[in-house]
Amino acid sequence: MNWKCKTVAKWVSLVTAVVIIATLLIMPLPGQAATYSDLQKKNQELEQQKKATQQQLSEVKNKTQDAFQTLVQLQSQIEKLEQQSSSLVQRRQLLEEQIATLDAQIRDLEKIIEEERANLEQTLVTMYKWQKVAPSALVLVVTSSVNPELATYALEKVLTNQNAKLESYEDNVAKLQAKRKEIAEAKNEVAQTIQSLQTQLATLQSKYDEREALYAQLKKEQNKYASQLAMIEEQQRQVSAEIQKMLSATKLSSTANSSGFIKPMSGMVTSPFGWRINPLTGRGKDFHTGIDVANQYGTPIKASRTGVVIWAGWKTGYGLCVIIDHQDGYGTVYAHMSRIAVKSGQKVSAGTVVGYEGSTGWATGPHLHFEIRIQGEPTNPAKFVQF
Repeated sequence: MNWKCKTVAKWVSLVTAVVIIATLLIMPLPGQAATYSDLQKKNQELEQQKKATQQQLSEVKNKTQDAFQTLVQLQSQIEKLEQQSSSLVQRRQLLEEQIATLDAQIRDLEKIIEEERANLEQTLVTMYKWQKVAPSALVLVVTSSVNPELATYALEKVLTNQNAKLESYEDNVAKLQAKRKEIAEAKNEVAQTIQSLQTQLATLQSKYDEREALYAQLKKEQNKYASQLAMIEEQQRQVSAEIQKMLSATKLSSTANSSGFIKPMSGMVTSPFGWRINPLTGRGKDFHTGIDVANQYGTPIKASRTGVVIWAGWKTGYGLCVIIDHQDGYGTVYAHMSRIAVKSGQKVSAGTVVGYEGSTGWATGPHLHFEIRIQGEPTNPAKFVQF
């Protein structure tokens, strides 16, 4: 009677008991499983590096484009000022040629004026001498007449004409000098404008040189990030290829018929694979990485498939547990045992007893926590074993 009461109590406990591995992360299996996990982790790290590098590359590209646009604008301004300066230099040269022409004309007129003045002086001297020596002869020379009045008029006419010519020449010289002054002032204004343009050009050229140096530096950084991105993407391709190679080599199947797994222990499934309410706290959700099967305390637990025991001992959360590597990418975990029946390194066949049901570790009652892992990643055991 006492035995029956104890048995009923145990079954009630089994029906209501659920195990949780609240904070236990996925345990990597050795060999290929660990390598697969490492590759997955490496792939994630590379993806993060890729995103960070792409962000840096994008920022540098934007800065490079801004620097380039500034260079284009500065170059346009420089070319415009250089064109203006070139036009003004040509205008200054033209004004200098005009001034040189005017100077030559002024010199010619001044020479003519000097000659005319000399002629006039000579004429006056000659007339004065003739008048003193032989006035009648002077009259004859000038007018071919002996009429004194006519001679006087003729002399006055000669002097008046010479004076008029001198005044005309002098007036022309004054006009030419006035024009020369006007052109010289225009030339000075052009020279000042050229000087101002040269100052602006020097400032713009300095800005252009600075921006060009910045553009070269940004271009260098852009090339650096582009190279880093290419290296990261190449590493990603290599890691992905290695993962694919590993998966292909194991020839994994998701069907129970081809997997060769057997049921490790008969009993009632008390907690399936997937998200569930935390059985220890009664609140919050966590992901259950296996299937919980309940039976009588001490029920034998068998290896679900042929393999090598790689762990036989205590693990936090799992309690007494056994881990078997099936050496083709598959692994199985048997947790919460009351007693272990195998040793690490031992080869086992499907059906070999590896331990006995218990409630060690984080458990609310006796049961088997059973996991199937592919390359270290937990998968739903119900895909391989019908409980």
